[in-house]
Amino acid sequence: MYKIYINGNCLVLADKSEAQLFDKETVTIIPFLSGKKALLNYIDKLEKSPDSLTLVLMTNDVKALFREYRSLYKVIKAAGGLCQNDQDEILFIERLGVWDLPKGKIDPGESNEEAAIREVEEETGFTSELGEKVGVSWHTYYDQKKRRILKKTTWFRMKVSSTSPVKIQVEENITDFRWLTAAQFLSKDLSTYPSIREIVQIFSKTSQF
Repeated sequence: MYKIYINGNCLVLADKSEAQLFDKETVTIIPFLSGKKALLNYIDKLEKSPDSLTLVLMTNDVKALFREYRSLYKVIKAAGGLCQNDQDEILFIERLGVWDLPKGKIDPGESNEEAAIREVEEETGFTSELGEKVGVSWHTYYDQKKRRILKKTTWFRMKVSSTSPVKIQVEENITDFRWLTAAQFLSKDLSTYPSIREIVQIFSKTSQF
């Protein structure tokens, strides 16, 4: 199954058994045959929908469908961390008025792990202890050249010292930070991205350091 966030809405590519896991009252399940034109129509619908919308495209070959979907975008890979202190709090950063997690693009030759450690240090000042992979998130946007971008972010659990000072990277439009447990973050009505909320939900269910 692949879950891709498009302008705050969600496109799910799933096989038949996975599609049955969704509540038909809250999502729209669509048997998908083939064709980039049809995919573009669904993308356009999700980009323009003012209401929260989840479309589940059901297929016999989800990997083939995802390859076809990917071909419509320029793919960018990134990595980031859920930085956890001794009180089991996570470091959240405010970027352009939205609460986020430290992350950034992977440089040529870097592994996911190396990029996550580097980006966390650049954006927060922390040298972290790398933990296990938490998950992967996908979201789309348009770049300055109006190209469709599909961004894959690989997330890791990281251990940081609660006594070290946070040094936010203001040149990356980071203006504030908060330490919150996963439960606190999920219970608050903070301005954030659906992909961030989902990765925190996954994080809250995984084992601790």
